[in-house]
Amino acid sequence: MAQLRIGLVYGGRSREHEVSLASAASVISHLDPSKYEPVPIRIDRDGRWFFDHQPPTATSADQVLKESRQGHDTVIEPRELHPVGTNPTGSPTPLLSDLELDVVFPVLHGPYGEDGTVQGLLEMADIPYVGAGVLASAVGTDKAFMKKLFGAKGLPQVLYIVVLERTWKADTSGV
Repeated sequence: MAQLRIGLVYGGRSREHEVSLASAASVISHLDPSKYEPVPIRIDRDGRWFFDHQPPTATSADQVLKESRQGHDTVIEPRELHPVGTNPTGSPTPLLSDLELDVVFPVLHGPYGEDGTVQGLLEMADIPYVGAGVLASAVGTDKAFMKKLFGAKGLPQVLYIVVLERTWKADTSGV
């Protein structure tokens, strides 16, 4: 049986960047190399995508932060990727679809990854992926909307109140 090429997409623009790197390192360390060929795909904090020649190895966010402070978080010989479309600079960089992946494993946390955006991009590019689809990811990330859907279906819930960030900032003591 041939190895499955698994694209691991990690990093990202969210505040949970380090958690994502640690999660990706954990996933990579647990893949059976006789069955799976990991293809590390890193999204930098600025949103640029790279084929990562040196996948993360730190399995805790604390360790990732420590290594970052020591200058060990750089991508060695990065090969920039473009998720869809053409390269805007005209230089020869591959598209995500050029990697000939069997499946993508999004290992992203927070906005721009866990919220359905990457899942939508993968669906548009006709690349299979693991995990929840676009709608479930979006709804699962928006807790206030998720509560409304649960309520509409009569699911029992604890009492809750939705507080928007702008309301919190404007009147913390009142909230």
